[in-house]
Amino acid sequence: MIDCSQSFEQIKEAYNDLIKLEPMSWEEVKLRYKKWKITGVYVIYFNGEIIYIGSTKNFLVRFGTDLNHKSTHTLYNKLLREYPKEEVKDLIRNKFKYKIKECKDKPEAECLEHFAILINKPKYNHYFYKKPLTQA
Repeated sequence: MIDCSQSFEQIKEAYNDLIKLEPMSWEEVKLRYKKWKITGVYVIYFNGEIIYIGSTKNFLVRFGTDLNHKSTHTLYNKLLREYPKEEVKDLIRNKFKYKIKECKDKPEAECLEHFAILINKPKYNHYFYKKPLTQA
């Protein structure tokens, strides 16, 4: 049997580091990550509640274009089902807060993302943890 305790401790530590971060505004994110092509996990808050957790291999693209365009981001599309387009843009740019944790590579980011989703069950990640299991 494989001893996974060290891996579990590492992901738990990364998760705790992520959650302890101070939330940033849209403008703070853009200023901090505008030149960084980094891989990591981001947590989106609205009124103090985690509403979405994602990962990316390029924050410049994710926060520069993806979160501003309907066709390229899951959260944007889900928000459009509840709010008009201009209100979605206002939420993203002025009302949501963000936490970002850099990871060494995409597999580490995806592991942390999924771990954080399982723990927090954010409203807009519901596809991940409410999807019924199929039996073989």
